[in-house]
Amino acid sequence: MNDADIFHEAVADDGGRLDTMSLQPTVAQGLEYVAGRARGFLQTAAASLPRLPPIHFDFIDNWHFNACALRSNGRYFIGVNRGTVATLAVLFDRMFADPEVLPFIGDAAEEVADLPLLPDLGHDFVRSVALVQEFPRPRDSWRQSIAHKLMELALDFLIAHEFAHIANGHLDFEVHNRGISAMDEVSRAKWISETRESKLRNQTMEMDADGTAVLLSLGSEWGKVAGIFPRPGPEWDSYYDTPGIVSLIWSYAVSSLCRIFGDVRLTQGDVTQESYPRWRLRSVMIQQATGRVPRPPGLRTHSTLVGDETYAIPKAIKAAHLDVESIFSLLTGVAEAKEGLDEAWGDVGKSQMYRLQDYWQTKLRGELLGFAYQPLNNYGTSG
Repeated sequence: MNDADIFHEAVADDGGRLDTMSLQPTVAQGLEYVAGRARGFLQTAAASLPRLPPIHFDFIDNWHFNACALRSNGRYFIGVNRGTVATLAVLFDRMFADPEVLPFIGDAAEEVADLPLLPDLGHDFVRSVALVQEFPRPRDSWRQSIAHKLMELALDFLIAHEFAHIANGHLDFEVHNRGISAMDEVSRAKWISETRESKLRNQTMEMDADGTAVLLSLGSEWGKVAGIFPRPGPEWDSYYDTPGIVSLIWSYAVSSLCRIFGDVRLTQGDVTQESYPRWRLRSVMIQQATGRVPRPPGLRTHSTLVGDETYAIPKAIKAAHLDVESIFSLLTGVAEAKEGLDEAWGDVGKSQMYRLQDYWQTKLRGELLGFAYQPLNNYGTSG
């Protein structure tokens, strides 16, 4: 069997491999563009990590919001649900078609007022759009380009996160020690027997994958600002000549991705009995991870990248993270609920974060060294 066949068999219970050739040409073209970017990233990563095994990227024919890293027949795969791409496309088109959202981007006066709401925006694409009337894409060409840029950035982050599960040894560790050959972003398989420590381990791996995704995705964007990495084209020069805007847009993309995954408060239930960190906490840890991304030469003292005194988070990145709450309320018609974010930034969040960081530093990092294909991160501890 080839990689596509192995992948199809491995994800059969989730819908199987999506055959893009069977789709409408415009839809297929859009998905192949996403796949091309993902495969280009994996090729670049392979060139710098000679021990890294080949990783095949493909889509899963499933309308739910999810992605996974998996191993089958000795091969490695990253899969993204078609529903993930569709949800992000609808979200960012709806954002920039609205003249009230980020009116300083492009000419917001060209956009249409009184657009339909997305009250059920969430994990299920079909439900998210079932009762929503069709609305126009952004009319202003630059707002349309930025909407597409946000989708690229959100998917870049998600794919880098899945890549980290492989490159940082998470997946091989799970295969070797527990016979678990797939890691996704929503739920563990029901047959998996979990203990308190296995749940802590999984939460910590998710923290590490998020931290690696920040380093890769934001580092790439700042590298384009500095001229270390190639820019998409001359039409993007003015964008990448403005580091504050680049940081702002990255944060809008990644913060929106986190927001789709959920807003459950940190004080509801027992987080130690769950296999994933709450997304409110994850979004804050992602913010804090931006302070650890190396600033490129020539930008280390740039005012927009210096960051705050506590975590070195650039102001634009933190501003967008908070603004996403208002934007989601505007798009969905659901009142803002920031209690979970307040908890994540406060003592409750710090306690949960230190628990993961301590487990990483004292145990998990050492256990992963024999499985990792690249140097592993260090995270602060509560002590």
